Amino acid sequence: MSVLSEVAPEAVEADLDFLTDFAEKNRERYLTATPFPHIAIDNFLRPEILDAVVRDFPSRDAEPWEAMIDKDQKKFAANVVSKMAPSVRRVLYFLNSREIVNFL
Repeated sequence: MSVLSEVAPEAVEADLDFLTDFAEKNRERYLTATPFPHIAIDNFLRPEILDAVVRDFPSRDAEPWEAMIDKDQKKFAANVVSKMAPSVRRVLYFLNSREIVNFL
């Protein structure tokens, strides 16, 4: 798991201070949401990061996707991160970083 605390703040995909503040202010709202605990976070990713991912995200017909269709599921999965565009990989790694996992 990667650690973001040693990275320059402007290089991180989201504003970690914003997320920490958001979590503190919205804890109760998250916990009491129905039918299960959940919350939507506007501006979770920096706009320029999101723009790059939208631009670079592979179409359903692209190489990284594998069709998984059987009686229990109908989906496409991409299990080889190295085949994703750098902008997409960066966000995937960010979402799996220690800070974000702890935030969640």
